[in-house]
Amino acid sequence: SPLPPPFPPRPETGTPRHGKLMPEPSLLALRERIRQHWEDSELEVIVLVEGIDPMSSNTFQARHSYMSSDLRFDAGFAPTMSITDEGVPQVDWEEFHKTVDLPFNTSCWVGSSHS
Repeated sequence: SPLPPPFPPRPETGTPRHGKLMPEPSLLALRERIRQHWEDSELEVIVLVEGIDPMSSNTFQARHSYMSSDLRFDAGFAPTMSITDEGVPQVDWEEFHKTVDLPFNTSCWVGSSHS
């Protein structure tokens, strides 16, 4: 299904529509519309991480597919990189797919990168 029409611009940066500035949409409502679009569209995100082992020059990859049922709103990926006591970076592959809860910030507005 096509993406629903965009919300009107924010009042402080918006443009008049029929002589009035339109109010900012509720971020909770926007989040719900995005979540519903993901679910209805049966979208899939494929994540690929690739690196080179500096000691052996071997290439390694980690890849995973995410469907709408895998998506978690108000969450982020758990940290996977650390530095050992010897100063060597290491990846904890056990943490690679784990997520951590993040607070929903109603004062944060993420605008389009295509303006």
